[in-house]
Amino acid sequence: MTDHRAIFQRAQAACASRECWSPYPEMPKLYPDAETAAPAGEAAFRAMLGKPFALDLPGVTGWVGEEVSPYTQAPLGITYPQADPQALFAAARAALPGWAAADPDARVMLLMEGLDRLYARLFTLVPAVMHTAGQSYNMAYAGSGVNALDRGIEALVYADQAMRSVTPRADWARRFGRDEIRLEKTYRLVPRGVAVCFTCASFATWNAWPSILASLATGNAVIVKPHPASVLPMAITVRVFRDLLAEQGFDPNLLTLCLDTVADPLGKVLIQHPDCAIVDFTGSARFGQWVEANAHPAIAFTETSGCNTVVLAGAEDLDAAIRSLATTMCMFSAQMCTSPQNVYLPPTVDTPDGPVPRDVVADRLAGAIDALTQDPRRAGMILATVQAPQTLGLIQWVRDQAA
Repeated sequence: MTDHRAIFQRAQAACASRECWSPYPEMPKLYPDAETAAPAGEAAFRAMLGKPFALDLPGVTGWVGEEVSPYTQAPLGITYPQADPQALFAAARAALPGWAAADPDARVMLLMEGLDRLYARLFTLVPAVMHTAGQSYNMAYAGSGVNALDRGIEALVYADQAMRSVTPRADWARRFGRDEIRLEKTYRLVPRGVAVCFTCASFATWNAWPSILASLATGNAVIVKPHPASVLPMAITVRVFRDLLAEQGFDPNLLTLCLDTVADPLGKVLIQHPDCAIVDFTGSARFGQWVEANAHPAIAFTETSGCNTVVLAGAEDLDAAIRSLATTMCMFSAQMCTSPQNVYLPPTVDTPDGPVPRDVVADRLAGAIDALTQDPRRAGMILATVQAPQTLGLIQWVRDQAA
């Protein structure tokens, strides 16, 4: 493996100072050997279409695949092995002892190598994200690529920090009257067990990579449950790390993939399994509420959709504020959980040049959105296809209500 210690130490410094830092260039053209890497990655993606995805999982009962490209509206035709949840949990439990006994630093450095290997496959992941999540090329490269890798490194930094906060041994002494009691204490990090990581259809890698890495770094096993519409980025991820784990002498079943279908979901089965110790869920508010209410005794982390509000009462530079808000409202065609939907304006908005009437601000915001969406170059970078058919139906319903 490559020595990743210098990059990890730089990441530790960035987390401590909260400065902006990344080991990866955000622009595709700055990727090492981009002129050959980009077409090679695209070719690797094309080669996977219409074929079974090679992934050796325990307890395979069949093959499933429901992905449809939001761009072409054509099925990807990729099928994936569907494993029995009970077999996945049993395999994960069996893999845990050796991983838990490994030196925490060795685990972290192995996972840093995994991120490096994902980076090497970035131009394969980019079209995989585009044709499952519907993201633009730039967003698939940056948001679901290098920024998601950044989040993975950050998760490793904080996992390492948490583990180092527990001293391995201590000499304890205290006097009781004339007598002194001495104890030699040892402390052992004990993983929680098996984590289940749910990934959403629209931003799988951004949420999954830090979740997977935090759990693995702290000695746990992970079962990844991708959304049926966006499996390929997670299948690539799981295969990369399983190959690496096996190469380094660990049980690859520390990381597995649990596939389901829209008609026959398995999320509740996984969460209610007695060996589920951690649930990391990204997805709808409806199912997220169920997770929060029913995951116990597993510890649950949820990130769901929200009603995001912007109050624009004043601005030092109103034009810049409006441009920023317009871009934010259009980013990924407003399909992100952080996309603002509700903008509140007082009767007048304060500026250094005096108050600006609400209607004028609203018109300027609408104009900024029009300008962005009518510029093909900017729109192509910022907007996206609509990922889910349900969203298209909701858009039509809103239009009908407004008619």
